[in-house]
Amino acid sequence: MRDTVSVVVPTRDRASLLRRAVLSALAQTAPPLEVIIVDDASTDDTPDAAARLAQEDPRVRTLTVPEAAGAAAARNRGVAVARGDWVALLDDDDEWLPEKLALQLHAAAAAGDRVGLVHGGFEEVAADGSCVRGGLVSGGPERLRRLLVRGNRIGHSTVIVRRALLLECGGYDERLPRLQDWDLWLRLAARTGVAHVGRVVARIHRGPVAISADPARLVVAARLLAEKHAAGPGAAGLTPGEQADLLLTLGRLLTRAGQEGAAAPFLRRAAVAWPWSPRRALAATLLERAPALFDRAEILAARFAGGAR
Repeated sequence: MRDTVSVVVPTRDRASLLRRAVLSALAQTAPPLEVIIVDDASTDDTPDAAARLAQEDPRVRTLTVPEAAGAAAARNRGVAVARGDWVALLDDDDEWLPEKLALQLHAAAAAGDRVGLVHGGFEEVAADGSCVRGGLVSGGPERLRRLLVRGNRIGHSTVIVRRALLLECGGYDERLPRLQDWDLWLRLAARTGVAHVGRVVARIHRGPVAISADPARLVVAARLLAEKHAAGPGAAGLTPGEQADLLLTLGRLLTRAGQEGAAAPFLRRAAVAWPWSPRRALAATLLERAPALFDRAEILAARFAGGAR
């Protein structure tokens, strides 16, 4: 018998977008067991939009959070009541392609019990409907872990996770004001095998910059992420070199958000971390002292790599 899937859709004040996301989940060629809409204390017509969807399709369930607690808390509440073997994560402004769940369940079945997370490709869509970027990550779990310490390479709305595993690892860290999904992938990658569907399975819609993009929130999240994943031997299952690469990545994110002072400690730790790496040391030094030069060097490196293929 095929495994069942619960879809969790957190939402807040997205009445005009929620329907597109939910209908894309209901229209899957491998139908989900249920779609759980978690309304995080919306102040617009989102509760009515969710109620209409539930009336139209018995697979839709709705939960209401009386006081806004954030997307991470809303997702955790949805996971807690889910009944499927797998939880599929869908943001309320994104949408799935029709074969998304079928492709991922097939990949999971082929991989067996050793795999607890399956992700896939995505395309980013601008407000005018044009595709601005695509994301495909291939390779085994070791390569994925090496990529994850250098940035969040997994599209949130492309993922399915075994529900038991998600509960075992504690779900989303509600203390994080940003980067909650990246933190979760790092923790899951330390616990389970990861499978990848080498096709675009979701469209990620990019709208206006949200309040969560506040640089001050990024500083808080980066510090907590470093405490959890780069605190020394054994942290999150990362090697010392991977921890140093994570510190460098956090420093780069902060630098590009205009938080150079907050970035400096991360960059200095990355530059001198053992095992010492000339690449990492040079990158950290450039980022701290000449970020514009670092950006130009990255562009040149990308052009060279593209021409060398």
